[in-house]
Amino acid sequence: MFYFVTNQFDVNDPVGVEQLKRLTLFSDNQQDAKILVLDDQPDLSQQKDLAQVAANQIQSVFTAIVPHTNATVRVPYTTGDIQTFTQYQARQNGEETAFFDGEQLVMKIRYFTATTGGQAVLHQIRTISYFSEHGDRLRTEEYDLTGNKISTHYFRADGNLRLTVYFQIDGSSLLTIDYDQQGTIHKISYLDRAGQTAEFANWMAFATFALGRTVQNTPGEVIVDHPATSLDELVKLTAITRLTPVVRNEHDAQAVKQVLEQPDLRSKIVQIVIDPKADYATLLADVGIQLLPIAAGDDSVDQPATAPEWDDRQAGQLALIIDDQHAPNFEQLIGALSLVRVKAEQVKLTFFFQRPDSPLKQQLQQQVNQLGLNQLIRIQDEVIQETSALEQSAAFIVPDIANLKDDNVLTALAHGTPIITFGGADKGELGILKANQDTFELAGLIQRLITDKDWWTQISQNAQKTAKPLRRLTVWELWRMKLVTAG
Repeated sequence: MFYFVTNQFDVNDPVGVEQLKRLTLFSDNQQDAKILVLDDQPDLSQQKDLAQVAANQIQSVFTAIVPHTNATVRVPYTTGDIQTFTQYQARQNGEETAFFDGEQLVMKIRYFTATTGGQAVLHQIRTISYFSEHGDRLRTEEYDLTGNKISTHYFRADGNLRLTVYFQIDGSSLLTIDYDQQGTIHKISYLDRAGQTAEFANWMAFATFALGRTVQNTPGEVIVDHPATSLDELVKLTAITRLTPVVRNEHDAQAVKQVLEQPDLRSKIVQIVIDPKADYATLLADVGIQLLPIAAGDDSVDQPATAPEWDDRQAGQLALIIDDQHAPNFEQLIGALSLVRVKAEQVKLTFFFQRPDSPLKQQLQQQVNQLGLNQLIRIQDEVIQETSALEQSAAFIVPDIANLKDDNVLTALAHGTPIITFGGADKGELGILKANQDTFELAGLIQRLITDKDWWTQISQNAQKTAKPLRRLTVWELWRMKLVTAG
C-alpha cells in the first residue's frame, strides 16, 4: 500500500492533479494507493466527487481509521418521506432543497450528484441541516453514499461550531470534538471499538495519531506531499517505517534535511523526490539517500524540435558528469583518449561536476596538471545545465547507465547525443554504446564515433527515438521506477 499524505486535496491544484495521476499510474501497475488528507477539510466530499475516483482512494485520515463492518444505519428518511409525512413546502435551488413551514425555514438537504445518460442528476442525501424558529442552524447531519451517517455538527446561535460527533458504521460514537466560544477546537476525544480512548488538543495531533493507526493496520509506504508542515511529526510514528518526501521548495528541503541529521530517524527516509535543477536541491545533494529527479507538478518535458547534426557539433568534443558516487575509471579514460588522439587530434573531454564544490574537482585538476593533459581534458566550473554540452558534444559519457533516470541523460538522448557507458555490449540500437573495461575497445568506440559521420548519424537518430517516449513521460516513467524500487 502507498499512502499519498497531503494537507488538503484540491482537484484543481497542481499538486492535486499530480496525485490523481499517481493514483491512476499505481492502479495501472496493480499497486494499492490512496490519498490521505491530514487537515479537517470541509469540502473534501465535494473534491472527491470532482476527482471521480473510488470513494476509498481519497480519504480524511479520520475516515481511514473508521472500522468497516457489514452493519448499516441508513439515513432515517428520504426527501419523499419528508414531503409525504409533513406539510413542509419544498423549494429546489441547484443541489440543495429547502423545506419551509409557511415562511419558516425548517431544514435544508444537499445531495450527491451523479451522472445518468450524460446528464447530472441529484440522488441520495449528503447532508441535512435543521434550523431554529429564529433561522439559526442547530445541527447538520452528514451521510455517505451508502446512506450511513458519518457525523453530526452542532452549532451555537452565532453560527460557530459547538460540538462535532463522528460515528462508527454501526452508529456508535467514534470521535467527539469540543469547540470553544470562537469555534476553535478545544478537545478531541477518540473511542475505538475495543474501548480504547485517547484525547488530543488539536486536529493535527489527532490526524498524526490516525495516520499511524492506519499504517499500523495496513502497512505501507508514506509519500509525503508537504514535508515542511508534517514530516517532523510523521517520522516519529513507530508504525511508519518507509517515508518518501516530495520536495517542492526550500522549506520542504530544510525539513527533510533536519530529519536526516537525526541518526535514529533518517533510516525511515527511503527516497526523496526532488527537481534536481531547483536551487534548493543543493541542500540535499550529498545526503546519502536515493534522489528521484522528478520535477513535481511537471508531467512532461518538451522534445526539442530539431537535434544538432554532425556538422553543427563541436568536433571531437566529449562530455562527462561526475556525481561523487559514480566516478569513472580515470586511468582507462586517459589511456583511451591518448590512443584516440594519435589519429584524431581534435578529441577533447570536458569534466562537469554534479556539485560545484565537489572535492573530486581539485583532485582531478591536480592529476591533469601533473600528467600534462590540459590540452586533452578540461575541468569545467559550470554545471552542465548552464552550458550547451548535452546538445553540442559529439558524445556524452555516463559512468553508470543506471543513471538513465537522470534528466541529463534524457536531455542528451533527446538532442541526439550518443551515450557511451560501461559494462556489457551494446552496438547503439538505443543510442547507447557500451564498452567493457578494455581500454582499446573504448578507444575504438570513441574514435569511430568522432570520425565516422554516417555511423554517428545512425547512433544519434537511435538516441532520439529512444528519448521520445521517455521525454514525453519523464515524470511518470520515474514514478514507475519508484514502484520498481519500493520493495
